[in-house]
Amino acid sequence: MKKALIITLIIIIAITVMAVGIMNYYNDTVNTENIYSGVFIDEYDMSDMNAEEAKEYLKLKLQDRGEKLIRLHYGDIYFTFPYNTLGYSADIDSAVEEAFKYARDGNPIERLAEVLTLRKTKKHIELKESFDNEKINLALDTVSQDINRDAKNAYFEVHEGEFTIHPEEDGLVLNKTLAREYINKNLDKNDDIELPVDSIAAEITQDKFKNLNGIIGEATTNYSASIENRKSNVRLGASKFDGLTVMPNQSVSFNETLGEISENTGYLPAGVIINGQFDTGIGGGICQVSTTIYNALLDADLTILQRRNHSRPVNYIKRGLDCAVATGLLDLRFKNEFDFPIYIMTKADDDNITVYILGDKNKKDYTVELEVENVETVDFNTKTVIDNSMAPGESKVDQPGNKGYRTRTYKIKKRNGEIISKELISNDYYPARDKIVIMGPTPPKEETTESKPTSSNSSKDSDKTVNVLEGGN
Repeated sequence: MKKALIITLIIIIAITVMAVGIMNYYNDTVNTENIYSGVFIDEYDMSDMNAEEAKEYLKLKLQDRGEKLIRLHYGDIYFTFPYNTLGYSADIDSAVEEAFKYARDGNPIERLAEVLTLRKTKKHIELKESFDNEKINLALDTVSQDINRDAKNAYFEVHEGEFTIHPEEDGLVLNKTLAREYINKNLDKNDDIELPVDSIAAEITQDKFKNLNGIIGEATTNYSASIENRKSNVRLGASKFDGLTVMPNQSVSFNETLGEISENTGYLPAGVIINGQFDTGIGGGICQVSTTIYNALLDADLTILQRRNHSRPVNYIKRGLDCAVATGLLDLRFKNEFDFPIYIMTKADDDNITVYILGDKNKKDYTVELEVENVETVDFNTKTVIDNSMAPGESKVDQPGNKGYRTRTYKIKKRNGEIISKELISNDYYPARDKIVIMGPTPPKEETTESKPTSSNSSKDSDKTVNVLEGGN
């Protein structure tokens, strides 16, 4: 009996000692305020550190990370940026918190099992690092200045009679969305990043000019008698259209192509027509440019969308063939309805302005003739204005009269000398202008000693003394 009691006591003591040992081991192994042994943040061992120690340790290890360089390149163009420039940051607090919480959930047995497992299988927690996307964008804006380029259309040029086609060049644009993604994915790596660049195709390729082989229309007008200001305006206006390419189905506005007419853009005062009267204004002579272009367009058989004649005939072209323009009021608009592009050349010296339209002579294989029919000549009226401040019987012409005209213009197409079509293209009217004569008052009638006329004769004499203020001429 006594022996059994002793054995029981020994067993109790042994169990107690074992339990105390287990509890102490559990407390030392599991119930610790430090990160468990075998827990890593990235490649850094956090074993047995408390939270503050772990944070300071990581800050020390990462203190030079902001100076690390990231290399970008496109072809043989390289760009290098420090991490700090891209807004580098590392979330140390969250990583340490996650490391400390590992194996602290679940029942005691589960927690102990996880802690013991760490002795063989290490736990690696990712340190979340990032760049600031706004700062990446700023860096990419800098990069794009050396990469981006606009697409250049192919263009056609004629020099001293030689035709040259300059090929197109595709544009380039940095794909910032993909580049930003590549940079973020490459954080903490040493790889060079090849920048994604998109190609922008040119709208006009050299293939479109392959059939541009000769002159399909031309016109010349003379301005040798003009004053120097007007000659300068003609030369400047013509230069705005030299080298203009018009693609199939493209429409062109003369005014939009010409741009602003002002002293700031180089135009000078010269003769213009304002409200049917000759006057002086900035840009005088531009209508001779529009007229010459209009006639070249007709000769090339391009489609005229908008055109108006002048209010007065001009001396450099037949009536019915002129083209008036005025900013915001009158425009010359045309469209290329051929299936090939056209190229406009202008030449203006001190004598003539010539406009050439180049295109495909194989398709525009006919000639154009312009025929103007004078439909009507309208006489002007003479208006007399009495001015009492003038001497009786005195007179002067304040405005000379000008006849008016109505015309019809036809476009005749011929192939091998045979007429293939005749089309009425315009009905034009140039209004007559009154002749205005200013006269002094009628001289008073002299008194005579002759006998008074009969009543019937008196009536006739009265008719003869009536003043005529308006009459036809």
